[in-house]
Order: sequence, then C-alpha cells, then structure tokens
Amino acid sequence: MQKLILIAFNAKIGMKLILDCYRINFSKYFNVYVLTDKEYAKGVNDPKIFGISESGSHIRMALDVFNIFKMIKIMAIIAREKKVVIYFISAHPLNAMTAFAVRIINLLPDMELRLVSHIHDVTPHANTKNGFFIDAFQTTQVNLSDHITVYGDYLKSSAKRHFSLPDSKIFSYLHGVNRTISRDNLPQSKVGKKFVSLIGRIDKYKGIDIFLDIIATLEDKIDCEFLLAGYGDLSPYTEKIKKLKRLNVVNQFLSDDEMDEMLLSSHVLVLPYIDASQSGMIPVAYYNACPVIVSDVGGLPEMVKHGETGFISPAKDVSVFTKYVELLVTDSDLRNSLSKNSFEFYRHCLQWDKIINDVAYYIKSL
Repeated sequence: MQKLILIAFNAKIGMKLILDCYRINFSKYFNVYVLTDKEYAKGVNDPKIFGISESGSHIRMALDVFNIFKMIKIMAIIAREKKVVIYFISAHPLNAMTAFAVRIINLLPDMELRLVSHIHDVTPHANTKNGFFIDAFQTTQVNLSDHITVYGDYLKSSAKRHFSLPDSKIFSYLHGVNRTISRDNLPQSKVGKKFVSLIGRIDKYKGIDIFLDIIATLEDKIDCEFLLAGYGDLSPYTEKIKKLKRLNVVNQFLSDDEMDEMLLSSHVLVLPYIDASQSGMIPVAYYNACPVIVSDVGGLPEMVKHGETGFISPAKDVSVFTKYVELLVTDSDLRNSLSKNSFEFYRHCLQWDKIINDVAYYIKSL
C-alpha cells in the first residue's frame, strides 16, 4: 500500500478533530504515518504517530522552528522512503522549514517526495496577531509545495490570486463534519428546540456584537432563548450582554457532545461573521439537523442553500439577520423543512469518508 505522511504540527481543538477524521479515513487508501504535536501523539499512542512539536502558543511555535534536533528527527522520518506523498494539513511555521528540508532531500539520488499543502485561510483574519509573519511562512510553504488543497471554490480563487498559482496546482473540496461517528438517521434533541445560537470559539471576526444586536431586537418579540457558547474573551461585549434578558452564555471550551446537544436544541445557528474563509461550524450544524444563517463573506455562502438549508444575509446587516431569525422561529413548517434539508446535505456531501475518497484519488494521481 502506498505511504502517506500527514503533517499536523498544530493539532489543537478544531485541528485535532480534523486530524482524527483525516487519519482514520486516509488509512483506507494509504499506509498513513503522522507527524504532529506531542500532546496529540500522547493521547493516541500509535507507533505510526510521531510527536514532534509543542504548538501550545505562538512562542512555542517559534521555538519549534529553530530547534535543529526536531528538524533532524523530521528529516530522518521522511527520508526512510524514497517515494512518498507528504500532506501538510494544519498551519504552523515549522511547515515551511520542513518543506525546505524535503526539497533538499529530493536532491538525493532516487528520491521522489511530493509535497501537498492544505491551506485553511489564504490570508490571516483581520487583526490576527503576527499576521505578517503567518502570511510570510505560509507563502513560503506554498511556493515549496507541488500542489495545494483548499475548502471550496472561493478559497481556490483566492489562492490563485494571492499565491499566483495555476488552476492545475489547486484541488478544492468541501469542509466535512469533524466527527468520527457518522449518522444515517435524523437526530433528535433530548430537550426540544429552544435556542437561537452562536456557537464556536469566541473571536472578533465572528460578529459577536452583531449577534447581540439581533438579540436586543428580537428578545421581546419571539418565544425562544438565545445562546452564546464557546471559549474566548467576552470582555469587549460585557455591557451589551448585561442588558439582555434572555441570553444564555457558556464561556468555556465545549466538548463534541456538548456542542452537538446545543445544536440539536437550537432552532438555528447564526454566524454573522464579518470576515471568513470557511467555517467548520456549518457542517457540525447540519450534522445536528440545525439550519444556519450566515453572512455573505468568504466561502460561507458555498455551504448554504438559500431557503433550503438556511439563509444568507449581507454582512453586518442586523435587520436582514433579524428577519430570517424571526421567520425560522415562528414558522415551524419552514423550520422542520430546513432542518431535514440540512441533515440531508450533511449525509450526501459532508461526510469525511466520501470526501476523503476523492482527495485520496487526487493524491494517488500526483
């Protein structure tokens, strides 16, 4: 069986889920080895998984880059095979250094190492700390890669422009649901539908203030509760939150089970992002038969069938978001229809085993 090396030096939170799904599903087509961070490797305890990086903070990531012993270990593992595909699936500055090392190894006789890089965000989100350096390292990595992969056509077009790449070097596919257990039947909540929710890591670009404005407009007009859940800094929104009577706040890291139950209990997931490339929350919402309302930014509209699995609103337009939320909460027939359609979209398009089948075929063709 052909060998594939997956590299995810940053396997924290959402990336851990993606690595789980990639590792399990690619193993159906390749003899898979993984280079990742030490914490992930310790949790899995598999001899084919090598813990290399620290990746707990930007400082630790920077230290990884200049650790010559780690680079020697990486090169020793990669150079065992004369012909192998190496697939970077997470962002980390060590990727660029590793890609450069692979190019050096490829100069040796009979070596045929192919580099593929998955690019989650073509450019850093607005106000991202150290964004200039992140972009510089990623651009170097892309220039050293034979091919790149991205989630969806929007990111493919963005990558072509930003990195000046030909269409033939980019392969796009949809962002699957980051769950290792598939579902065949429409799931049901234990407590019933009661929330209009914004769930996921708390970050400024996700339009938290817009969601709070939606609540302020609707909380006295419709019969439901509102939920803001996820880990991150909510201090910029303290005053707005204090004024809202029907907002439930869960400001902590959420397990998969907690997130799934919240989505099963939600009429709709609202994602009023002001900046985006793609979102892993949309597939998880569909997995839980929860419709979505999203901003028309980045690749988000590609994941929503307007009027069938949710709605697409102009970014920052509180009035349009409010209209769609009220429509979904008050029209049970529409809500049930969108709920079923969302789950069917997951079943047919967003299961990793089906997506990875196409990606594996692409990689084998390189």
